Amino acid sequence: MLTILCYFDFTFLGAFATNVWMLAAFRLLAGVGIGGEWSMGGTFIAEELPESRRKMAAGLMHTGYYFGIFLAAIANYFIAARYGWRAMFLVGGSPALLVGFIRLRRIRIQTVQDRVAQAGRTWTMHGVFMTLFSPEYRRRTFAQLNLPVDLNHV
Repeated sequence: MLTILCYFDFTFLGAFATNVWMLAAFRLLAGVGIGGEWSMGGTFIAEELPESRRKMAAGLMHTGYYFGIFLAAIANYFIAARYGWRAMFLVGGSPALLVGFIRLRRIRIQTVQDRVAQAGRTWTMHGVFMTLFSPEYRRRTFAQLNLPVDLNHV
């Protein structure tokens, strides 16, 4: 949420810049916000979506940049031509408000607590470690460790 807030605030403040150095500083700080959101968005997609939909969602996320340029060109035609470049900065941060609203609606902590409750037990370090060697995960664990193993005798 802080990256979204950083992007929105400094894009919005760009409308009130009084010289080119102030505008450059605001744009740099807005870039920090969008860069943080870009990396977090990729991580969010990789963690939350099932394998079957992950590739499509990642592709849509990265294609969204180019779609945004297209929308910015349309906004420039209708807004900047009539109201000036400062109005573009006021409008430019508004998608961050939508993303912020979506993020606030999704409470991450509750999701983790729900998953733990579904497991039906409290996890300990020893329990998690031993789960790696349970019959369900044993083959995968040995494959990741690159250990030769005869699973008929394990």
